[in-house]
Amino acid sequence: MATILFLLSVLFLFPNIGSRAVLSQGDEEMHIATIRESIQTGEILFPRFEGFMNLYKPPMLFWTGIASDLVFGTSLTAERLPSLLLFAGTGILIYFALRLFRTGPLYSAVIASGYLLTLGVFKFARLVMMEAMMTFLLTLSVFLLLVYFKNRSRLFLSAAALVSGIACLVKGPLFQVYSGTVLASWAFIHAFQFQASGDWSGKKRFYKMVLDQVLFHFLSLSVLAVWGGVLTSLSPSGEAFLKVFFFTENLGKFSAATANQNEFIILLGWVLYCLPFTPFLLETMSKSILKTSPNFGGMTGRILIFSALAVTLIHELPNRKDYYYILPLIPLAFIGVGLYYSRKEQDSLSGPLSRNFLFLMIVSIVLGLGKILLDFRSGEEAWSDVFWVAFANLIGAFWMIPEKKTVLYKIFLTLLLGSGFMFYLQLVLIPSVNLPDVPTAAGGIQESKNLCVISENPWVALTFRNALPGTKVEHSLPGAKMNCMDSGRDVVLYRSETPLPPGYFLAQTWTIWKRDLGFREILIHQDWYDRIFFYRPQGSESDSTASFPKTGVSGAVR
Repeated sequence: MATILFLLSVLFLFPNIGSRAVLSQGDEEMHIATIRESIQTGEILFPRFEGFMNLYKPPMLFWTGIASDLVFGTSLTAERLPSLLLFAGTGILIYFALRLFRTGPLYSAVIASGYLLTLGVFKFARLVMMEAMMTFLLTLSVFLLLVYFKNRSRLFLSAAALVSGIACLVKGPLFQVYSGTVLASWAFIHAFQFQASGDWSGKKRFYKMVLDQVLFHFLSLSVLAVWGGVLTSLSPSGEAFLKVFFFTENLGKFSAATANQNEFIILLGWVLYCLPFTPFLLETMSKSILKTSPNFGGMTGRILIFSALAVTLIHELPNRKDYYYILPLIPLAFIGVGLYYSRKEQDSLSGPLSRNFLFLMIVSIVLGLGKILLDFRSGEEAWSDVFWVAFANLIGAFWMIPEKKTVLYKIFLTLLLGSGFMFYLQLVLIPSVNLPDVPTAAGGIQESKNLCVISENPWVALTFRNALPGTKVEHSLPGAKMNCMDSGRDVVLYRSETPLPPGYFLAQTWTIWKRDLGFREILIHQDWYDRIFFYRPQGSESDSTASFPKTGVSGAVR
């Protein structure tokens, strides 16, 4: 069952992995640039970015991308492949965590499948971001802790500590908060137990729990200490990296210089990245919090849910917040809910499944009809969207047929509609509305060998560099006296107005979505796009736009 689940998850997540028509995240371009530059310079142990050791991120993420590029060749697919495999592996760990407590194989596979169909997995399995590795390592560390909770062998506690220590090379020392909270929650439940008479019955366990905490954190931080020693002894930039590693990147999130972002961002992260099963997961988590469980598995499930909520609250403390900060916690919620309901009557899941199915039906139909309206107003064909709305209605009809529906029947239809929803997103909706920063059609900018990008954000140049691997890309700020427009380079004006030196002609334009697209602008179908301009020097290989296809001066690249 686990092998089948892993293969199906890889097949589900693989489509469009090498495409830029995905839900993007800004830091990915810097990560890709670091991986490729490190391979080019041979600086594998200490990854490089813009000629210097990358001080912004710990090295584990880059090492996996470098290894994949060296094995499969440099490409976006190779660099994103580790993320896909790590999320698929996380699903397998959820399955085995549930099986550890003797839950049925089908039940365990259903819970793991629900996780693999969430928007968080769907998005970040196709990105070169540290969230995939953080999620996998936290789930692996928690799985080893669960084995320890079951058999009390400190060998597994030590293994969990070492995994947590390795994870610090992904997130930094604050990762200890994640895994440490799970262990502390377990210790609290078992050590602080009192008899009806008021006597402290957990006193004997208290010292054992303290020893567990000391052993766990000592081994975890030892991994970090070893890496720090290697870093400072082998790299002249080692001390600078550790300063950024410990203070700027992690403690800097608490700095008063960073604007305090809205506290609802973290909470909305749960709502967003648990889709399309957000109602089911949040409702079952709430019920597990409010009602105790008499069995060991149910109690352990509640510990994981409480741990996930505790770390969520901790994420509210820094000034810097983002929706995806909760991604590593979602597997804990799925395992916790799975364990809590594993010994309950199946009918206890009937209500949450029904409400989630209704929610998913409404979202599916509204999204499909909205896309049909967009296609109609933009003159695009809408057959795939019509098919999706018809498919969702067909699943809804099957839901209505039996007068009395079993829980298994509800699970099957909910997973079927959820699978269709995610396939619609990745194969139809996102590619059809994607307007890439760099056109992919032959000709035009794809033929450029020496490019100057004028933009307010220097990282825009990384997007062009990664998308055009054979092109030398430089960056200049709009209006800068010292710039890269030397009449020998092609020029891209990216959301900027800058006078060009004499001798340039307009070779290509394309449109991208407006940066701050308002609801009013959407309704009146006005000002949806920003236009990007590509100029070439006179006398270049092509100083005519006549040969360009639809992606030339008069059209948008789609």
